[in-house]
Amino acid sequence: MKSIKKDDVEIFTISDSDIKLLEDDLLKVDDEIIRRLKWVIEHKCDQIYKRFREKWEKVLIDEGATTIPAQREAFIITITARRDYKNRTQREV
Repeated sequence: MKSIKKDDVEIFTISDSDIKLLEDDLLKVDDEIIRRLKWVIEHKCDQIYKRFREKWEKVLIDEGATTIPAQREAFIITITARRDYKNRTQREV
């Protein structure tokens, strides 16, 4: 069994039989697991950012903003610091 952990908490386990399957096809199983997990998370973040940017650019333009951060990180920091910003958990309450 191989465990994937975040902050010392197991979030995913790959069975020994699945490891054997991966070893049948892949040269460096651990490297491939990491690479593929990284791709999944990065791809999801890219998809979310596209929707996030479209939504909040419209809000900023409608409010008459004269400048909008062009860089991804600066844009995210700017929006999430707003008093009217709510994350998914806060919106669902």
